[in-house]
Amino acid sequence: AWGYAILACIIMSLVGLLAVVIIPFMHKVVYNHVLQFLVAMAIGSLSGDALLHLIPHV
Repeated sequence: AWGYAILACIIMSLVGLLAVVIIPFMHKVVYNHVLQFLVAMAIGSLSGDALLHLIPHV
């Protein structure tokens, strides 16, 4: 069971590093769209997380 968890963490870390390497080599138009999408996902996930943490306190 621990092996699968460690493998999943390693895979997720490598995907993040792969994105860091690939994104600077994209065309400017594609880079802008990808960056806008990633910022939107970050805002949505942080807002959703904050909302789900605040719901039990209401």
